[in-house]
Amino acid sequence: MSDSANHNSATVEAAVPAADPRANAGDTPASTEIEPIRRIYVHIPFCARICPYCAFYKTLMDRSHTQRFCHAILRELEQHIASRKILPSTVYFGGGTPTALSTSQLEFLLHGFRERLDLSQVKEWTIEANPGSVSARKADMLQLFRVNRISLGVQSWDDDLLKTLGREHNAEQAEKSFFILREAGFSNINVDLMFGLPGQTREQWRATLEKTIALQPEHISAYCLTYEEDTEFFLRHSRGELCSNADIEADLFEMTMS
Repeated sequence: MSDSANHNSATVEAAVPAADPRANAGDTPASTEIEPIRRIYVHIPFCARICPYCAFYKTLMDRSHTQRFCHAILRELEQHIASRKILPSTVYFGGGTPTALSTSQLEFLLHGFRERLDLSQVKEWTIEANPGSVSARKADMLQLFRVNRISLGVQSWDDDLLKTLGREHNAEQAEKSFFILREAGFSNINVDLMFGLPGQTREQWRATLEKTIALQPEHISAYCLTYEEDTEFFLRHSRGELCSNADIEADLFEMTMS
């Protein structure tokens, strides 16, 4: 989704398969049938709070807009269907915070996709989740619609660092959310983590890694903080209020890979 997007703008991206590199101008195609679209990304821009480091397109949650937005997504999906066959193998709902939508709104969206698309070949359906907006009811509903992968934005297990990042959850909520997802039946959970945070020590990062590994998620994604333009952190970094340390960041990276 581009920075010029608004609440009713395009949010469904359908990835077109690459052309066969073996083909050339002299080849005679065996069939003129166009390959169906196999990968779908849906951007849900709403967040309960704007994190000061995040450069993705997002907007504060406004319940007066979210239902109209959900209808707009389905209308756009219909436009894609009218112009190209869609037979997805992967679906990804990112953000923003997809789970910032209410359970009924997410259910409305998933039902709309199920009504409009042949989902029989979907191997992986991922939804990004914020620990502060995970509930047992929401997790059970996602399972019902065969969402089979959750990417949980934990970022840190240290409450002080979570406050620095402007996150709405604390470590206890993050752990509770992880177990809610497990109890709902999710057997493919990714945990997002961040290192190179302002004031973060090697000991804090080691503790975060050990805690995450102990939970045994199927995947761990670890990202070094970058100071992206048009974010509060970028402004504070440019004023010298926040400092990065390449040596510490390198140490934390090595610790992550070891």
